[in-house]
Amino acid sequence: MKVDIERVRRWLGQRSPMTPGGPDYALCMGRSAEEELAKLADDGLDPEARIWITHFFGHFGSTASQRESFRDELAEAGFGSVGRFAEIGSAEEVEGDELWHHWTFTVFAAEPEILVRADEAAQRIANAHGVRYDGWMVQRRPLDGPPRLEADE
Repeated sequence: MKVDIERVRRWLGQRSPMTPGGPDYALCMGRSAEEELAKLADDGLDPEARIWITHFFGHFGSTASQRESFRDELAEAGFGSVGRFAEIGSAEEVEGDELWHHWTFTVFAAEPEILVRADEAAQRIANAHGVRYDGWMVQRRPLDGPPRLEADE
C-alpha cells in the first residue's frame, strides 16, 4: 500500500474535536488520565461502583484485517462490555479517507488503580498495532454530569 505522506502530515496536524488540542476535546474524549481520575475523585463514588469508560483510538491507512486484529486484541484484554451499545467499534471518518476511529465501551470498577491499568493496557495494545491512542473518559450524562453507572444501561 502506498502512503501519501503529505496526507498523513495533514491528518496528524489537524485540530478537530477528535484530536488533542481540538476545540471540544476535553468534552468529547480523552482527558488526561490525571484529569479523569481527579474528576472521578470529586464525584465521591464508592471505588466498587461499576462505571462506563470509553477508550479512543485513531488508525490511518489500515486494512480490514489489521483493524479486526486490533479489535480482537482489545477484546482479549477485557475491553468491551456487553450492552445495548457497540462495545468495541470502528468507523471511517469520511468514506475513503482511510482515517479510522476505534472505541471501546467497558464497565470498570471506579477504582483508580484499575482505571490506570486499563489505560496502560490500551496504550500498549495501540502501540503494538501502530494505532494512535487518544485516551479515555468516564461516560457522563450530561457530559459534565455524574458518571454513568453500569445499572444505567
